[in-house]
Amino acid sequence: MKLILLITDVGGPVALHTLLSEIPKDIPCPLMVLPSSDVGLLESSAAALRRTIALPIFMIQPRMKLERGCVFFGAAGTLYRPIRIEEMTALEAIHVNKEEEYLRKTIENLAAAFSEELTVIFLSGRGRRPEIQASCSVLEKSRSRLIVLNRSETVVFDMGQQVLDESPAACELTATEIVAFLASASSSGRSPRKKSANVSGR
Repeated sequence: MKLILLITDVGGPVALHTLLSEIPKDIPCPLMVLPSSDVGLLESSAAALRRTIALPIFMIQPRMKLERGCVFFGAAGTLYRPIRIEEMTALEAIHVNKEEEYLRKTIENLAAAFSEELTVIFLSGRGRRPEIQASCSVLEKSRSRLIVLNRSETVVFDMGQQVLDESPAACELTATEIVAFLASASSSGRSPRKKSANVSGR
């Protein structure tokens, strides 16, 4: 596993704290946070999380290297593309119109670069169904891992439900289960098991 991508919007601060507070500082890959819409909450979320979690937090700057054990917050309306700088992965930022599908295009770029080494976790939010649908298709084709934060730990589960509807491979896990999976995947490379509870009620 080379990158963990967290996607959220409405209810993001609560969901991010729920998950990031449980992730250990020695996690062997970087984490990237992207908004699924232009709600503009992530910068304030990053500032608040710096005071409450152990992981270092940064707002993504052009050509910033992604260091393991750190959380990097992206911006709505910005398309990100992985590049290599001194044997490390960095991000090239391209500002686009906020109405464009920046999330889908960024996911396409990350999936092309990392394929099965990319884990995408959908947290709380509403999302945009066409973008979520297209993103799930890209991630399935690249064999990236898709995880949805359990509905009991989210403020708004609309986006998570969209992912479960669109992707048969997506798993709904609690924050504790996600952390346990990340630890095991880092050492074994295995994918999470889809629980039958995720299928019922869909």
